[in-house]
Amino acid sequence: MYWGGIGVWQNSQVFLRPVILVVPLINLQRSLLRNSVALYVLTLLTPIPALVPADFLDSEELQMAAIKTLYGPVAGFDDPFPTVQSDSCPHEQSDGGEAPVSKWLGIPYARAGRWQRPRSPTPWAAPLQCTKFGPRFPQALNLTDLIFSRKEGFNQNQHSPPESEELGFNLNVFAPKSSQVTGELPVLVWIYGGSLEGGSSDSAIYDPTEWIRRESHEGRNFIVVTGNYRCGIFGFMACQDLVEDDSEDLAGNYGQAQLLQLYGKDRSDIELLLKELMIALQCFNGWVSFVQDNIRAFGGNPDNVTIFGESAGAFLVGALLVTQQKLFKQAILQSGAPETLTHRSVDSSINREYFESLLQHFNIPHGLASEQRIKLLKEIPTSKIMEFVSARGAVVNDYGLTIEESVKSSIWTKPAIELIKERKWNPHLKSLLMGHTKDEGSIFAFFFQTTTKEGYEHVLRKRCPFSPQNKIEKLYPPPEDLETQTPLTTDWKNCAGSRLIADQLCESPMENLAMSFDEVKHHVTGEPCKLFFYQLNENLPSIDRGLDWGAL
Repeated sequence: MYWGGIGVWQNSQVFLRPVILVVPLINLQRSLLRNSVALYVLTLLTPIPALVPADFLDSEELQMAAIKTLYGPVAGFDDPFPTVQSDSCPHEQSDGGEAPVSKWLGIPYARAGRWQRPRSPTPWAAPLQCTKFGPRFPQALNLTDLIFSRKEGFNQNQHSPPESEELGFNLNVFAPKSSQVTGELPVLVWIYGGSLEGGSSDSAIYDPTEWIRRESHEGRNFIVVTGNYRCGIFGFMACQDLVEDDSEDLAGNYGQAQLLQLYGKDRSDIELLLKELMIALQCFNGWVSFVQDNIRAFGGNPDNVTIFGESAGAFLVGALLVTQQKLFKQAILQSGAPETLTHRSVDSSINREYFESLLQHFNIPHGLASEQRIKLLKEIPTSKIMEFVSARGAVVNDYGLTIEESVKSSIWTKPAIELIKERKWNPHLKSLLMGHTKDEGSIFAFFFQTTTKEGYEHVLRKRCPFSPQNKIEKLYPPPEDLETQTPLTTDWKNCAGSRLIADQLCESPMENLAMSFDEVKHHVTGEPCKLFFYQLNENLPSIDRGLDWGAL
């Protein structure tokens, strides 16, 4: 059985619900706010599977003319089926009765070996049948599934693609049915979060089928591109051994480099990307490049691309703000900013400790040359690497972006926020929307158990290592009455550590980013970047699962 449009909110009227607090920094427009909040809600709502009968994919309704991309032709399908809360398909008719959404799933956008920079995929000649999600990259855990999978209202996507280091480089294009739209449509490229540790584009909560269907009915047509990027040890580990193994003297940022592969490195790549964004995006750089190079073929406009991401995805969007190529025009940061996670040198203590623990775990001698150590690490089976990662647990601190010191092809020569303060953001960026959800810290307070002495001190060490503890404790009092608190009785929105984590991860980084853009102009173009800010204060009924944790 094939699963089609896998995620959508239960209450379509959510778009009509007001946002309680909206703070305009520059020229806030009501229409922009409405559409932007809709984008944000995409990541918040309960997924309900949309099921497509298996024989439908073999029917004439499926047949679509293959679209030519830079790498080869791709064939998708029109999905007319509604979303249902079921683990089996109730549809017997070939016509699902809903407005069709055109989909191209699992389009290859790059290829690379372990800890290598992404390259263009191997071209193909025959039309590629893009009717199901491609493999995801290996990862130790999915934080969302881990927390919510057993709670009422959560429907796990049963598609469950396999994991593959080599075949995870794929993206998906969702669009209103091609026969119903004319002209070049705006393109939105989604970058998922997950602490840089996990995530994949096949996740149920990231499926835009019903969003596109509903907005198209109202006359608002657009294309959404989603895709995979390497996370965790395969995407963001950095060490001196990898620098010496790299032809461009770089290490780390493999996942970010994919996004650029997706989005493009120069104008020709970008246009190819956009064509194939309808086919694929270009792998961050890869995704974006793919979009720029290919999106026109899907009906998209490469000159009207918006990148948007949540949490670690917003952190990566923030890093992309300082790329200089014409890859996107607008950006949206949801619950994250350039300082939400870290920028660090290759030789930082965190990177050294991580690499040393990896060598020790696999009994690789220090006396070997760096080339030999990396060769041995590349020969270790993926499953064994994942066992090492799983044993470390989810520390939300192992990974970050690496400051690139190479003179050959560096992009992030400094932390992104420093480059922005120097007015060196992307000269093609026209507007930026950023925002967060009220009570962001509640889910992390539960995850780290900050109502315990051990959990609270862990947060102080990991999130505020350079701040005097006595000053922190005055602003964020430590937990009290530990004996009487349990996971079911704790007020996770207001407990010790909740406010601290929300300020450190989301609100303070966003305020710093806003101040860096406010009332300044680009150092070359002399043009400002329009800035918009929102706060989502409302709990959505469809996400209320037992404990009142706000919204993800």
